[in-house]
Amino acid sequence: MSGSKTSNSQVCPPIYPGPDWFTTWFNSGYYHLLYQNHNEGEAQTFIDNLVLALKVNKDLSVLDLACGKGRHSRSFNRLGFTVTGLDLSPESIHAATEMASEQGATNLTFRVHDMREPFATNAFGLVVNLFTSFGYFGHRDENMATLSAIAEALVPDGLVVIDYLNPAPILARLPIRQMISREGVDFDICKWHDHDFIYKNIKFSDKGQDYQFDEQVQILTEDWFRSALQQVGIRPLHIWGTYDLDELMPASSPRMIVVGQKVA
Repeated sequence: MSGSKTSNSQVCPPIYPGPDWFTTWFNSGYYHLLYQNHNEGEAQTFIDNLVLALKVNKDLSVLDLACGKGRHSRSFNRLGFTVTGLDLSPESIHAATEMASEQGATNLTFRVHDMREPFATNAFGLVVNLFTSFGYFGHRDENMATLSAIAEALVPDGLVVIDYLNPAPILARLPIRQMISREGVDFDICKWHDHDFIYKNIKFSDKGQDYQFDEQVQILTEDWFRSALQQVGIRPLHIWGTYDLDELMPASSPRMIVVGQKVA
């Protein structure tokens, strides 16, 4: 059974994530349990919309950067693309590889990689970074290292899509406490923010043991993305606000889906 209950009656205490918190949390089975409601059908609809809107050439390879268990990679692959998925989490890459094998997928490969490091040169027609898989580093220069690696990996005129949260509507309702139940595990989640980050503190118990994991994501604006992309030789093209690719409404859109093109 799954469910949730939300309240803003309790202010969240300031608990800050440790350095490289994502190396443990993203490799935890509890991470995938908490976010299990993000499914294959949702991913396929979004990818169908992207491919149609961007008129992506299927002769060009796709890189799914921070691919998790590969649901978006599989969506591209079902449409006939050759896809490489990279992720920092060995557990996620193992699961993605197993699922691809079970489904008999071809032209679909996965490997462990830290996206802050270069991974290819002039190799991909499209690089995607989806489900807010960016901006969780401690310093913004790490964001720039990631964008530089993306620019290097793209062929001239290649496209990048970064699916990020839109911070404005989230900040408007923080701090907030939320209880989410997943398969008998009750996640007690506190969300709050300071000037630079949105934080999520996650506490729960399972099989007699107490756990706490923490998340952080940088508060990045539309203007920041436009400027940062231009600094690495990528021209901003579109910014959408939903998975249906509606125009970004800065105060209310749930997403900030940024599209750029590498300058030839």
